[in-house]
Amino acid sequence: MSSQIRTFIRDPKNPKRIILNPAKPYLTPFELRIDDPNQILVIPANGTVGPFPMTAQLDGPIEVFYVKVVVFDANDAPLTTYDIDWFLQHPGKRRNYMNRQLPLIACAGDGGRPYVLPETIFIPAKQSINVQFFNNDNAERRVELVMGGIKYYPMAAPEAVGQEMWGYIARRERTYAYWQTTDLVLSIPAPINTVRNSLVTMPDDADLEIFKLTAFSTGAFRTSLRDGQTSRALTTTRIHSSLLFGGHITTTPLGIGGSGGIFPYRWPTTLLMRRSSKMEIETENLTGNTNDIDLIFGGRKVTYAA
Repeated sequence: MSSQIRTFIRDPKNPKRIILNPAKPYLTPFELRIDDPNQILVIPANGTVGPFPMTAQLDGPIEVFYVKVVVFDANDAPLTTYDIDWFLQHPGKRRNYMNRQLPLIACAGDGGRPYVLPETIFIPAKQSINVQFFNNDNAERRVELVMGGIKYYPMAAPEAVGQEMWGYIARRERTYAYWQTTDLVLSIPAPINTVRNSLVTMPDDADLEIFKLTAFSTGAFRTSLRDGQTSRALTTTRIHSSLLFGGHITTTPLGIGGSGGIFPYRWPTTLLMRRSSKMEIETENLTGNTNDIDLIFGGRKVTYAA
C-alpha cells in the first residue's frame, strides 16, 4: 500500500533526524475516469456498452485503491437502486478482475463511502484497464465510474529515488484485486425456504485470498459456507444475507437495499483458497418469489513468481 512510501523517514546519514522522504514529491492522489469521450455513459434499456479504456498516461503508472460510481436515470435523477452489471479486465496482461460479469452496485461506493478494494490494481504507463457495462433495467441509465488511487512519477524523480519507486512498482504487480462469484447464476425459485446448493471454483492461474463479502439479490436469503478443499465449515449454519454479506434489510424489492458495495462485510482474517479448489454454498430463499442472487467474494490473487 501507499504507506510503504512514507512521508517522513530517518535520515540515512543521521538516524536521529527525521526528514521528508525524497520520493514523496513524485506521487500524488489521482482520480481515474473512463477515457474521453466516454466519461459519462448512456446505457439503453437492457443494453450493453463498452469495453472502454481507463488509461495510465505516459507520465507514470497509477495504483487504484477505490471504486466509486454514480448512476442517473434518463432525466439525470440519481438512483440508489439499479440493476447494472460490469466486467473489468486488463487486456494487455490477459488478466480479468472477476470470473464473470457482476452487479456494479455490490462492487462500488460513492465519494464519502467508497468501495475499498481488497487489493490494489496497478496500471503501468502507458496501459489501460477496460470496463464494460450491462444494463438489466427496463430503462435508460447514465453511469459515471471513478477509481481513486495514486499517480507515480518515477521518470521525473532523481535516479536513486526512481529506482526505489520502480522496485515498489514491480512488487505491486505480483498481486491484484479479484472478485469471485458462483460458477453459475444462482436463481432460487418460490416458495419460501427453498434451498439451493452452488459451487465457487477458484481460478486455476493463482491462489485467491478472500476477505470482503458483498451480495446483490431480489430478496433476502440465508447462506452457509464450507471450504470444499478441507471440508471446514465457515459458518455454523445458514446466516441471514444482511449479516454475512453486508447491506441492510429494507422494505424495497431489493433485499439488501443495494448497499453491499458501500457497506461490505470484512472477515476478521483472510481465507486462502488454493487454485482450482472449491467453496460449497447452501442458500435458502426467504421470499415467496423467485430470488436471483449474486454472492461476491472480494480478495486478491497471489502470484509467487519473483
